[in-house]
Amino acid sequence: MKQKRLLEKLGISIRDLEYNGFAQAETIFSKFENEKGAILLSSGGSANHHGRFDIIVARPFKSLITNYSGSLICSQGNLTHSNKHGFDLLEQEWLATISKHSPLTDPQRQLTKEFPFLGGVVGYWSYDLGRYTENVDLKRPTTVTIPLMQIGFYDWAIIIDHQQQQSRLLTYGLNEQTCIEHLYQEIIELTFQETEKTFELTSTWESSLSQKDYFKQIDKIFHHIQQGDTYQINFTQCFTANFIGEPWAAFVKLNISNKAPFSAFLRLDEENSILCLSPERFLAIDDLTVITQPIKGTRPRYSDPVIDCQAAYDLSRSEKDRAENLMIVDLLRNDLGKVCVPGTIEVPQLFDICSFEAVHHMVSTITGKLKSASETISLLRQAFPGGSITGAPKKRAMEIIDELEPHNRSIFCGSIGYIDQFGNTDTNIAIRTLVCQKSRIYAWAGGGIVADSNAQDEYQESFDKLKKILPIL
Repeated sequence: MKQKRLLEKLGISIRDLEYNGFAQAETIFSKFENEKGAILLSSGGSANHHGRFDIIVARPFKSLITNYSGSLICSQGNLTHSNKHGFDLLEQEWLATISKHSPLTDPQRQLTKEFPFLGGVVGYWSYDLGRYTENVDLKRPTTVTIPLMQIGFYDWAIIIDHQQQQSRLLTYGLNEQTCIEHLYQEIIELTFQETEKTFELTSTWESSLSQKDYFKQIDKIFHHIQQGDTYQINFTQCFTANFIGEPWAAFVKLNISNKAPFSAFLRLDEENSILCLSPERFLAIDDLTVITQPIKGTRPRYSDPVIDCQAAYDLSRSEKDRAENLMIVDLLRNDLGKVCVPGTIEVPQLFDICSFEAVHHMVSTITGKLKSASETISLLRQAFPGGSITGAPKKRAMEIIDELEPHNRSIFCGSIGYIDQFGNTDTNIAIRTLVCQKSRIYAWAGGGIVADSNAQDEYQESFDKLKKILPIL
């Protein structure tokens, strides 16, 4: 009770909900999943330090949308155009929000530490938004036409803590029209006897590249590397199919199979949804401490535990994968160093092996420190898109990717996540990510190509990464 009174002094109100296990987020979110702007950030049923929380938000009181033609601000039903785009627009609107209060004191930080999100923005930034951050003229046709950025400002959230086995509704005082008692009653009176939603493919998956064409493009990458244009290129292919049914039903099925710690479902509008099963963190900020955890290096999982253990061991000893991982660590150290306090960049973990449902990955951790929360958007802008999904050097790698990939990436290799009103941030790299657009579904996969890559192995790796996605749908 004392904690609730102290939180209310910060404008934060809280109501306890009954905790019903790992399926609770999906049960509650099914009430909101058809609403434009509804978002579920899912830990994938994981209670470890990476994926402790599920977060549900809906009904944003303000939305920011950047398209190729410009930007829109929707606030309380009113639409206005903006000359700013992407991170510039976000920074303008977010700074206006955080300027309304003082930074948290140390006691307040301790009080709010058990809540990962304290009201603010949630949404996505597509890879194609990188044309602005890296000043790259991307020329690929936009087959997937969702916005470059779609961000909502949210004044309430349901936070489910699988570690403490608690479920709570919080409101944050950002929008005077929010009524916690009305929301609380609406949620506890939910009934879940509706007709079960279904999803079904009506065609086979088709790739944007035949195996022959894939190998041709890999040869071109080797040529660029030999010419000194790049050290590494993250090269992908896009798979498409037709479907009928509800994207939410597809996400539920995939979430059970993948259990990825940075998963998400975003309902953009009645025709477009994003389904993300990502294992990779992009940028997180907690009390001005920055962390990024790039993935480079992959081996498939096996049902035989002895073979599976050997695959993880082989990855840990692979000189090729270590070299590939280290290139991206250096790139991200440089990205963080553009904004973080000089001398604070560290690499506390290098070449860790993390095992997920479909694959083993090699993961490293880089940390730094910000001077103030107001630098949060600047950090995202400088580091975007994540180096693990471009290559090095970043700008030249993006130019080569645009030259060789016969599809636009859209949200794939972009980022999904939140930035709250106090600067607390967690964002993913949107790999293992699908877009449902009208009656067509898109999925992408790829990997880093370096001088000693084997084209056949790289081709197979893209299928290994999707073996818990494409066959299941």
